[in-house]
Amino acid sequence: MRAAIVIAALCAAFALIALSSRNPGGPDIHVAGLVLALAYYPALILSGLLLLYGFISLRSSKNRRGAALVILLSLPLPLLAALRSGSQVNSHKSMVWPGLGVTLADHLLDYHDIYPNSFDYRGSDEEVFVAGFAEYLAGMDFDTQAFPSTRHVRVRGDEVLGPWGRPVRFALDRDRDGYIELEGRRVNTSGVSPPNLDYKVAVAVYLGHPDNGDVRPIVRRK
Repeated sequence: MRAAIVIAALCAAFALIALSSRNPGGPDIHVAGLVLALAYYPALILSGLLLLYGFISLRSSKNRRGAALVILLSLPLPLLAALRSGSQVNSHKSMVWPGLGVTLADHLLDYHDIYPNSFDYRGSDEEVFVAGFAEYLAGMDFDTQAFPSTRHVRVRGDEVLGPWGRPVRFALDRDRDGYIELEGRRVNTSGVSPPNLDYKVAVAVYLGHPDNGDVRPIVRRK
């Protein structure tokens, strides 16, 4: 038990060092960072084994205090790994966020060409419910090699989901005035003022970002 406590304490110390590293699971240009990267996963596995040993010993050993100490000292590195993993996933989702919006907007324009009567305005602004669009996307055979963002297209029932699992909102320029309005926020469809009105249809895709509360409208038109 004493040896397990010492090793667990070393793993806890390693976790504190890794906490200051930008990416302990990957290569680093500095020697110290490279050593840290090489030792990270073996130390993580060792911490997991010590955790298992601690829980087993907690039930069967007379030295429950020592077993509890092993568990506590073994926890920091797995917790750090979980936090870093979540951060990397979130960073990846943030990277695909704009590309996914453009992809959805382009397919929404194509869908409007085929099924213009499937767009129903929800209220006084220009948000629309697009009947059948989620099913349309689900049935598409995307070329994920040529268009990597299409691999992140997800649907649930009649909803299209963003990278964080939130429903995507859609809007359609109702009066072709060069603006799309949703909840009092107007988006210029052409990016110039006054807006260029030389288009037949304009759509906007609204993807919410949970980190900063931003709802970024992606506008496409033709």
